[in-house]
Amino acid sequence: MSIETEEEILAERLNEGALVFRGCTKSEFILLIIFSLLFWLPTSVLIGLLIGKASLGIGASLLFIIGTVWAGTSFISVIKRGRPHFYYQQRVFIFLQTVHFKDYGLILRSGYWDIGRTKYPKTEKKLS
Repeated sequence: MSIETEEEILAERLNEGALVFRGCTKSEFILLIIFSLLFWLPTSVLIGLLIGKASLGIGASLLFIIGTVWAGTSFISVIKRGRPHFYYQQRVFIFLQTVHFKDYGLILRSGYWDIGRTKYPKTEKKLS
């Protein structure tokens, strides 16, 4: 392999994050862990307290976190398969703008476009 092709391959791989676990980048993997931790730990401890076994809730939350991360990485890898880079991030931005959560400045309108003029310029009458 020549040096030129190695540099091209290396440059292409540097434009995106390295895959860490089951097709997810480091940032995607960390976000999955944080969101599953924030959801399952309080939920499981609350359920554990309701049945009188708080330590059982903590142990169950760890199993639920691992299962959620495993399912989440499968879901993300299916979404990313065969799509351009940052495809699902753009889909999330489009959804958030569609439901008026945040304006990202995306143009979502399709159809006939014009420059906005509705009247034609007036022509001068010729003097005879």
